[in-house]
Amino acid sequence: MAEKSTSRTVTVHLLTADHNLKLAVERTSTFEDILVDVCESLGIGCAARHLFALRYNRTFWAAASSKPWDYKWSEFEFRVRYRVPNPSRLWKVDPKAFDYYFSQVREDMKNGRLTDVKYDEYKKQIIGLVVTDMYREMLEKGVSEDIVLSNYTKYVPKEILRQHIFFLKKPIQKKLMEMKKNLRFNSVNVKEAYIGEMEVIAPNYMTEEYEAEVEEADETKIAMIRVNPFHKEIPGVQYQYVGKSEWNHICTIEDLCYVSLRSDGSIELSRKNGIPVYLKLNSINSMISLVSLLDGYYRLSVKWTFNICKDLTTPSLERLHSLKCHGPVGGEFSYNKLEIKRECKPGCFILRESETSYNAYYIDICTKER
Repeated sequence: MAEKSTSRTVTVHLLTADHNLKLAVERTSTFEDILVDVCESLGIGCAARHLFALRYNRTFWAAASSKPWDYKWSEFEFRVRYRVPNPSRLWKVDPKAFDYYFSQVREDMKNGRLTDVKYDEYKKQIIGLVVTDMYREMLEKGVSEDIVLSNYTKYVPKEILRQHIFFLKKPIQKKLMEMKKNLRFNSVNVKEAYIGEMEVIAPNYMTEEYEAEVEEADETKIAMIRVNPFHKEIPGVQYQYVGKSEWNHICTIEDLCYVSLRSDGSIELSRKNGIPVYLKLNSINSMISLVSLLDGYYRLSVKWTFNICKDLTTPSLERLHSLKCHGPVGGEFSYNKLEIKRECKPGCFILRESETSYNAYYIDICTKER
């Protein structure tokens, strides 16, 4: 009898490399294992890696604890899933993660993946983004103005190119000359400006939507569930009944208490204020995608050490709990914690995960000398 295979290969599509990654996974491997391998290979640090996730079928997201062995899909996209409120701070925390986020924003803009953007309405601003991207390439790669202008079409979103290809070169050339003359930015400043302008014309970028049945007053209705922690009017979780125009607020991410997976395949959202909300999604893949999204935002913005759904836990967090170890908090946090909690008494210590190196841990100990 032939032995069962103990490994298989998955392909991870990247935005910042000339090639994709092919990784061998075992039966016990989790998607978090893949994320760590990819982040480490790209030089993305231990703290910023929690912003990333793996998307498949252009629609669904894999939970950290799920096993790729159990999936029929073998190709995944490596993407920043959790939006940050301040990209400039991301650059200070992790320049590699910032660069990847910029590449993702740029690719989504170029390929028309910003679903809420009316490209024709924002043509002037989008041309500004095109020129900003050209200027960025001149700074980063030392490319001449003539070369980027001769290849200007590769910077223009497909939707704009399709409608205005014969009327673009002159305004792009004029704006690039003005930018080159008036600006003295480095490439990081230019990328920040690009992201900032994109967020103005696409404020709902990275918002995720899922169709679900919503239980309300002994009645079930079909609705779209939207998650956007940074929405200006109704941040967090919203819903809109099919056929209606009004969006209703369920709660902010901060107001979530826990999420439960029920035996009938539905989700219970428990809130600080209000009765629980029950949602039944179209598939298990949609359910896992939504729950992992809520859990990720909760950990990043409210309580990093807590999974709001006990059915979809984070393997690395469970490991840290078992070791009684802090995450990648950094030395300054560790010292302040020891000073506040133990007044830096000799013998007190904190065990923490390195914020720069994978599979490395530090123990900070108070001594008499301090």
